Amino acid sequence: VHTSIHDLVVEGNLTLRRETVKAMGIGGKYEKASIPPIIHFVFGMAPDFGGKPFALVHYLAVKSAHDVMPQATIFMYYKYEADPSNRWWAMAKRLCTPVRVDPVDTTGAWPIQHVAHRADLLRLQAL
Repeated sequence: VHTSIHDLVVEGNLTLRRETVKAMGIGGKYEKASIPPIIHFVFGMAPDFGGKPFALVHYLAVKSAHDVMPQATIFMYYKYEADPSNRWWAMAKRLCTPVRVDPVDTTGAWPIQHVAHRADLLRLQAL
């Protein structure tokens, strides 16, 4: 599958935070061997969230990433958004850039049936 993550975005943007751009040294010297400070999370690839709604543990993953790498841009890719009244989702959205996507569900003629495999492919496309 040769689809770019940019082709999958339905809502949201993939703009890097100013702090991320500065940390990467864009426009100046950037060490190509360096890993850019961009964090990718994937959630909500199924309407029922795999039976696991956005919870404290998910929020803590985002919060930890934010606290450990404050200059990073954090993207949260999802197909189905968590309930807006979910307090953990509301708090996490303040720390990341939510990006609604329409993920690839086939590779050639083969359907990608398992939600985790769709999320894996989305992660690869994001990188």
